[in-house]
Amino acid sequence: MSTPTSIDTDQKYIEITLGDERYAFDVSYTEEIVERETITRMPNTPDCVKGLIDLRGRVTTVLDPTDVLDIDNEGTDTKLIIIFDTEQFNDQQGNIGWIVDDVQRVSEINSEHAIDPPEQQTWMEAVVSDPDSSDDEYTIIISPELVVSRVEEAIEEYQVGQTPK
Repeated sequence: MSTPTSIDTDQKYIEITLGDERYAFDVSYTEEIVERETITRMPNTPDCVKGLIDLRGRVTTVLDPTDVLDIDNEGTDTKLIIIFDTEQFNDQQGNIGWIVDDVQRVSEINSEHAIDPPEQQTWMEAVVSDPDSSDDEYTIIISPELVVSRVEEAIEEYQVGQTPK
């Protein structure tokens, strides 16, 4: 099994739960994790844009990655928001956060158990099996930048669909 080139064995990853699946991304993208609070809905935005929160005087756009990644999260109780360090993103303007179901841990990913993701899943960097699990559990390594770019595409598509003809 060849190791995907995107897995850095010296890097720490934050493991999160979205729906019934486990995901992880480079922890350096994370500025902080906060409890979900009241989110002010923004009009004329797609479902993946949940709205805005005021985080100690900083307006932060809250996104739901499950909408753009087509992850079933029906019945889950999202209690946390991961606030991103926007300096880690190229060309990102403003503060952003993701609603997540849970944050599991920060860990190193064992590249020996990593495989390349399906080609059509461009937002995935790798799929990693958990050798200690008897249930064939996998963690999907994702790129926050690519997920945010999918949100931006969804916003553009939404705006085009809202343009009066």
